[in-house]
Amino acid sequence: MLDDPNAPTLSDTARVSAERTAANADSAADSNVAGSAEGSTEGNAEIGAEVSATVDGLGLSCPEPLMLLRKQVRASKSGDLIALLSDDPVSLRDVPAFCDFMHHTLVSLPDAQHPHRFLIRKG
Repeated sequence: MLDDPNAPTLSDTARVSAERTAANADSAADSNVAGSAEGSTEGNAEIGAEVSATVDGLGLSCPEPLMLLRKQVRASKSGDLIALLSDDPVSLRDVPAFCDFMHHTLVSLPDAQHPHRFLIRKG
């Protein structure tokens, strides 16, 4: 299965997750549900200053990064911004699903500038 040339790549998975996240953010903004961070174009300095907790899941594999995130979310207040650092490719699928299921907002996925950072706002 790992050698399957037709299997989706990590970048395919990230692209699809980013498209879904953007579509969900647009939908939330349209229904007036999105908060200030979700509907704005916050700069990285502003986001960094606002992060209330950072969860270091680097080097860990599924389900550990998600379990650490869940523990931090439970300890946080509604509206807190949590940064999850994870290099596990499964997190690209798990974190958006977790946020959707638990009604948290996925503010950002890893990108070129922050290749392992997810930003989650507790709902």
